[in-house]
Amino acid sequence: MILPVGPDGIQFMQQLIDGPSAYYRHQAVKFAIFLLFVSALVSFFIHTSLPGWALFALLNMGFFIYWAPTFYAAWMNRPHLASIMAINTFLGFTGLGWVVALTWAFLDSTAEERQAGLNALQTQLRDHRKELDACQKQIDELRGYIILLNDHQTYANKMIESISKRK
Repeated sequence: MILPVGPDGIQFMQQLIDGPSAYYRHQAVKFAIFLLFVSALVSFFIHTSLPGWALFALLNMGFFIYWAPTFYAAWMNRPHLASIMAINTFLGFTGLGWVVALTWAFLDSTAEERQAGLNALQTQLRDHRKELDACQKQIDELRGYIILLNDHQTYANKMIESISKRK
């Protein structure tokens, strides 16, 4: 296989080294830098009663809050990133669309995450079954002691009756 030379080759090698999830993280960082640039341009060219730095800060906070679902989905390499980004882009301004996109970004998971969660639950279940078996052994042992105590109680009552009859 011949590797491409130039900037594409460097990106190809970087993607091989970092893996596919790093690619989406890089894209999210690039988009964040783009939003910073846009807010800097807007705050520079728009004249308001706010100082330039305040407008810059407000625009950045707004951009990053608005795009939080997309950033999170890209950063966590969610499988439905394109759908989350589409909902965030076209319906995020409604508020409900933003909440849906954010919820989907948090609840969406990859097959590896689901398998890891399933493995953790199976391990917990195995541990709880071992604890349950140990408790069941203790309960059986205590039942044996109770039966033994009942037998001693019955024997003691018979002895008391026989002694009281002799008198």
